[in-house]
Amino acid sequence: MRRPGGDCLRFGRCIRLCSLVIALATLAFPQLASSTEKTISLDQLPRLHAALVLKMAPFVQWPDNSPELGSGEISLGVAGNEDVFLAFDELSDKKIKGEKQNLIRLQLEDVMPPCRILFISQDHFEKNLAVWQEGEPPFGVLTVGDAPDFNARGGIIQLYLENGQPRFSVNLDAAQRAGIGFSSRFLKVAAIYQEEKL
Repeated sequence: MRRPGGDCLRFGRCIRLCSLVIALATLAFPQLASSTEKTISLDQLPRLHAALVLKMAPFVQWPDNSPELGSGEISLGVAGNEDVFLAFDELSDKKIKGEKQNLIRLQLEDVMPPCRILFISQDHFEKNLAVWQEGEPPFGVLTVGDAPDFNARGGIIQLYLENGQPRFSVNLDAAQRAGIGFSSRFLKVAAIYQEEKL
């Protein structure tokens, strides 16, 4: 099984991963450009994660019957504490793939409204793990989270830090079940999480 931060990436690919993800994070979070070490502190994570979710969206391919497709609007559900929601709210005027953003604050126990992206923060994920395990998110929803076992529990994109630098991993099995695809360019810089086959 490949795990985030493991030895699943060859040396050359790892170099590309470091440089491209740092570049993506710098675009998403301009304050990094002035940091010689380009490291992220924990209090910066909500704003970084919010910006990265928006920057990743152009590389995502949703199924034809995905919620809201063709409506000119993308709903982004956020399940997290006040700091997490405010970080996303700061960017709520930004378009996603040229479409207007509709930001929705959620609890995992809520009946999920139609949305194409769902971000779940670590604290919220851990508090509501039993609810999450009852069933997978609806078809056509891209799930993104920062819990250490997010991929292992069926989340599609897991965000994490390695040596103070942003990384992300993709559970392609979960993505396939949700009908979600990614551009080859995106997958080249992602760590791939592989589910254990029974």
